[in-house]
Amino acid sequence: MPIGRSEREELGDILLMMYTIRLSEGKKCIFGRTDFMKHIFLSQVKMHTNSTRGFTFTFKRHNNGPYAKDAHDLMYFLEEAGICTGIEDEEHIVRLTDRGRTILREMEGQLKENRTITSYIRQIMIKYCFVKTQDLLDIVYAMMWPYRGGMVPISDIPKGTVLMNKLPDSSAETTLAMDDDWWATFESFVDVEYADKIERAHIGAREGRLRKFELTTI
Repeated sequence: MPIGRSEREELGDILLMMYTIRLSEGKKCIFGRTDFMKHIFLSQVKMHTNSTRGFTFTFKRHNNGPYAKDAHDLMYFLEEAGICTGIEDEEHIVRLTDRGRTILREMEGQLKENRTITSYIRQIMIKYCFVKTQDLLDIVYAMMWPYRGGMVPISDIPKGTVLMNKLPDSSAETTLAMDDDWWATFESFVDVEYADKIERAHIGAREGRLRKFELTTI
């Protein structure tokens, strides 16, 4: 069963997704949402292997391999919030907008404080940066995964099966850490009504008519 995420965990996921996009820009790694989803999945696996809770998504076996609905919604939120572009475009890399870059510059100190977590995103980016989307899907599908007491390729696991939840407190030796003021600051940078915007972005994506929202600029 999926495990719920707190508001701060959702904000942390937004911050780490923005960091992932920035890394991709320099290396030209992530082309559209499918690439993005797989990089997030592989990063979260790497974090879990090292007893680290960074990304907190619930991934299920889906048509294109592991898929997290919350990550999907946040991708469209970031685009609708004017923080990134290219989520729907599989031909060009996902990029931060000027607004997104400004936010990350303001959060640079906090990212450095959490360098253990961001290092796993960087390691995955270096390893898989030049792997084409279909090849990346094949790699992920072939990963051996625990299922019913054994290890099987992800491709053999039934669709809809939960593959990975967020790392529980009992297993997390490292977590994303910021003090209360910085959490509040980042929330205000992203949007004071970001939770409502996430839900509206999901509805827009589902219905195939993405809308532009008027957001507070920095």
